[in-house]
Amino acid sequence: LKIANTMFNGTGTKQPLGILNDSNITNVVEWDLAAITDSELLDFIVTTYGNTRDEIATQAKWNMRRETWTRLTLIKDKDGRLQLIDIKNGGERKLMTRPVVIVDSVNSGLKTIKEAGTGEPIAVFGDVKRGMLGITNTKLTLKLVDQLTSKGWTAYYMEKGLGFGVVLPEYFTIIKNKGTVAA
Repeated sequence: LKIANTMFNGTGTKQPLGILNDSNITNVVEWDLAAITDSELLDFIVTTYGNTRDEIATQAKWNMRRETWTRLTLIKDKDGRLQLIDIKNGGERKLMTRPVVIVDSVNSGLKTIKEAGTGEPIAVFGDVKRGMLGITNTKLTLKLVDQLTSKGWTAYYMEKGLGFGVVLPEYFTIIKNKGTVAA
């Protein structure tokens, strides 16, 4: 959870700079959540996906809080049918064919649609795997020896991940609230 919080909201002081705090990420989309209609919300989702380069959009994921995902799944068409999920088929978490990653931490910096104030982020659309660099050290290992029975190694633990950071800022689009707190 701490790594996920740092990935989005890291300050850069004794930790990596998070996606939401990296000034190199200039792809920002603003939605006026206080006055947005369901139809406009759908238009914004389609536009955000459509304005993303193909090589990024085909690998990207939507990152958002559970409450935001729930609000989006309740969008209905003019005939009252749900637009984004098919309840009969399990309602897989996807927007525009791309997976939705639920970020449950309030410390991630992502706000829900309901609580987002002006300029606050509600979602990130991007390819974390290619847009962030994970620094690893494959030689950092810890081995435990069973010295009581001399049967050799009884436990083996390896720690590889040491850090990460945004290396391709164009691989991320941050979605922020343009207006006041939504009703």
